Amino acid sequence: MMKSGSAQLKERRDKYQSSVPDPKQKVMMISRVFELTLKKHITMFPAATPALQAMLPWQTEILRSIDELEKYSGQDLINVVDPEVIDRESAIQALTEEIEHEKELYEVATA
Repeated sequence: MMKSGSAQLKERRDKYQSSVPDPKQKVMMISRVFELTLKKHITMFPAATPALQAMLPWQTEILRSIDELEKYSGQDLINVVDPEVIDRESAIQALTEEIEHEKELYEVATA
């Protein structure tokens, strides 16, 4: 004898109702499925690793120079430069500017 549609539905609900886990178990099961899916994804699609190339000699030299400079504090670098050299360079620059100014005045006067 064939059962009616509602009887079949009730029978299926009763059959699977007992297998529905409580909310905590359900969350743990979902979490485990997600974890396994993530592992599968990582295995199937590993992260691309960049191709490493040897640095050119000039790049290595720059890095070495930067490393050496970073060892010094700002005060160390200031102490290395002789104040007399700075004063002399400033005086030379001022005289050069004054000479250029005088040349411009001479050109205007003779024009």
